[in-house]
Amino acid sequence: MNYSINRKACEKCEDCFSKRNCPQDATDEQIDLLKCEGCGICLNCCPNNAIRGGFVEFNVRDIDSKKFNSLRSMKDVFVLDAPSDILGLF
Repeated sequence: MNYSINRKACEKCEDCFSKRNCPQDATDEQIDLLKCEGCGICLNCCPNNAIRGGFVEFNVRDIDSKKFNSLRSMKDVFVLDAPSDILGLF
């Protein structure tokens, strides 16, 4: 499962930034989904419940091709080349 930070709820206490609270060093002002392994430690350490799990949508224009290919190899991440590809998922 991928995690995200609700910026409205985040008070920037930086509890999730700690290496002990993120063994993959994937947290900053956002969660680096290429580093995040979904362990949930950051979710449990946030005093403001600003970190949530769930599906995260990506726009290929926002990421470079190397990251795009890395996303394709991630478990439980579906990368579509075109909107019409969603029809093949069902």
